[in-house]
Amino acid sequence: MSGHQSLQEFFDSPAAMAADFNLSASYAEPVTPEELIDIAPEADGILHRLHFNYPPRHGPADLRAIIAERYKGLSGEGVFPVSGLDEALGHLFVTMIEPGDRVVVLTPCYPPHLKGPAWRGANVVRWAATPERDWVPDLDLLDDLLKTPTKLVIATFPQNPTGFMPDDAYATRLVEIIEARGTRLISDEIYAGLPDDGDLSGSDLVNRSERVVSIHGMSKTVGRPGSFSNTNGR
Repeated sequence: MSGHQSLQEFFDSPAAMAADFNLSASYAEPVTPEELIDIAPEADGILHRLHFNYPPRHGPADLRAIIAERYKGLSGEGVFPVSGLDEALGHLFVTMIEPGDRVVVLTPCYPPHLKGPAWRGANVVRWAATPERDWVPDLDLLDDLLKTPTKLVIATFPQNPTGFMPDDAYATRLVEIIEARGTRLISDEIYAGLPDDGDLSGSDLVNRSERVVSIHGMSKTVGRPGSFSNTNGR
């Protein structure tokens, strides 16, 4: 992939499309509805009951209630289902970032974390994790960066692409810094739940503070791209 080529442009390139095996994606091989019903026959009845009308503007109330059960002290009104995390990030950036705002982004990262705030006219500052620290993001460095008034911090936990997973102590101090500095954290938790035998105490940061927005979806943990994602905030 060239330095001027976006991730999606690379996926759409002839070379990528001609590959025998796609090891870059994080989801299972796509299946047809018929194959899905063969795997789970009970889904057949559900599909036949679907209505092709306009859905509720903020998502079905029962779906939002089920998602809210994953979090502590969160009602369905605090859940906003969207079609993928790119859409969630777009909503958040348009709503929360104004031209000239200072935004601190944990890097290395998913490209929209940097490009989205820059598109909104933000002053984007990198909070860089390094191999010298085994890719553990330095919280002292973050605290120092936030001495300058900052609108948002954007981070991925579990971290993409380094694999760093915060434990309870790390997550606790991270939130303490966010609250003490009076900023807000967008916590991209698309990998929350992986690995399934891992320590999950550092995920679901929205449970820890009203200054956190957690976003999570189905493309990574259950291999269902094209399904709903959800933005959770208080």
